[in-house]
Amino acid sequence: MTAAAFGPDRFHPSANISKMEGGVPLTDEDRWPWLGSIRDWMTSKAKAGKSTVLTCSALKRGYRSLLSGAEGRVVFVHLDGRPVPASALRDGITKATQRELGVAVSPHQFRHICAAMTLDHRPGAIGMVRDILGHRNIKTTLDFYAGMRTRQAAREWSKLIDDARRVGTESE
Repeated sequence: MTAAAFGPDRFHPSANISKMEGGVPLTDEDRWPWLGSIRDWMTSKAKAGKSTVLTCSALKRGYRSLLSGAEGRVVFVHLDGRPVPASALRDGITKATQRELGVAVSPHQFRHICAAMTLDHRPGAIGMVRDILGHRNIKTTLDFYAGMRTRQAAREWSKLIDDARRVGTESE
């Protein structure tokens, strides 16, 4: 992933910076142009094919709504320190996969989909996948995921041989 990451303060107009340096709290009226600049920056990066990572406390729904207007996909991660109930995570994953993929998968299935995708993009990341999945022994991870790749490779090899045989018999 190519990503641009910046803290949000670089987008403040000089008047806002002066207020903050003087200990004067910003008002919503101060924040709207700042948030618009952030949204526009995110859009310009999305148009250039880049992802963005931005850390800010867009606590108000209106702030998040304005930022959501950026082109590309906008995701908000809330880091308030409170644990999220397991049932909320399960429901959220199931609903999100249904909405985005057209099929509902359980969190357990989702973990394995993510693991397989990770290994597709980073074949040497078996240790990382083991850690993410919480396997105590890397053999567990290797047995499952290496086995999948071996079976897939065997199917592809068999198809190549069949294709080669068919080409060979067609030329005779």
